[in-house]
Amino acid sequence: MQQAAPQLSDADSKAKLASLAAQGHATQRSVGAPPNPRDSAQLGQLARNHGKDTLKAIGAKCDPTLDPNCK
Repeated sequence: MQQAAPQLSDADSKAKLASLAAQGHATQRSVGAPPNPRDSAQLGQLARNHGKDTLKAIGAKCDPTLDPNCK
């Protein structure tokens, strides 16, 4: 019969949570922060390219009746 693992003490639990939080923050820093919603240049770029990029990703074609810039 297999024995259960020993229970974590409060100190062990807090140390593990602190370690996981630090790893999470490090991961967020390495990935980069999302664009600031107040950055109008980035939002404009996203608005211009997001639809086209998404359509390319799924292999769809644009509809000239819906998009006058469709080519």
